[in-house]
Amino acid sequence: MIDNPESKASLRIYSSDTTIEDISDALNLQPTEVARRGELISKRSKNVRKENMWIFTSQLPESEPLQSHI
Repeated sequence: MIDNPESKASLRIYSSDTTIEDISDALNLQPTEVARRGELISKRSKNVRKENMWIFTSQLPESEPLQSHI
């Protein structure tokens, strides 16, 4: 048995066609993190993203049970 279980949950959607705004509208939810197609992957890389990335991460404390995050 784990003494101090920790839980996290996130929903991640990647799409080369659907926009960040369309995903937000369809889910009626604002993401906690986004990255757009064509943006640099990092400041140190010249590679660009091939897809839009939409992420919503639970804002509940990690001490909450996983079911609460979902």
